[in-house]
Amino acid sequence: MIAVVLAAAVVALIVFIVRRRARLRADKNWRPGALAALDDARLAQQLMAGARPETDDAEHRAAVSLRVEQAAQALDRSSAAAPDDEARRETRAAADALRGTMFSLEADRLLRDGVHAPSAEQLAQADQARRSRAAELDSALSALAQRLGRSSADTKGT
Repeated sequence: MIAVVLAAAVVALIVFIVRRRARLRADKNWRPGALAALDDARLAQQLMAGARPETDDAEHRAAVSLRVEQAAQALDRSSAAAPDDEARRETRAAADALRGTMFSLEADRLLRDGVHAPSAEQLAQADQARRSRAAELDSALSALAQRLGRSSADTKGT
């Protein structure tokens, strides 16, 4: 009886060690791509923060939009390769927040470029939507940075 219990404990320990090593290896393989995607996302965030909906520079808007989508796709790829559900959720949330922030900027621009001048209330709502999306993005990127062992301050300056 003791031999059976001891054998079961040894088997459980071996399974635990094998799973832990696999998890650590997956995390080690995922981390460099996730860090690069985080850096790209922070750069895109800075570009969006500098974008002004009242300016009409189509070339700049297109460049910012392309950079945002490339960063979001890098986060999507990182999400697909993530070592666990939490990392998948965090990278997916960051990608979604990037796209949502870009969408709010574009919606604001379209509101301003419409046939009719927007009301003060519409402008206030658009401004609030932009601020809310920007805060969601900052929160999502900070959570991912923390997951990767990088402080938010380390990524905001890149």
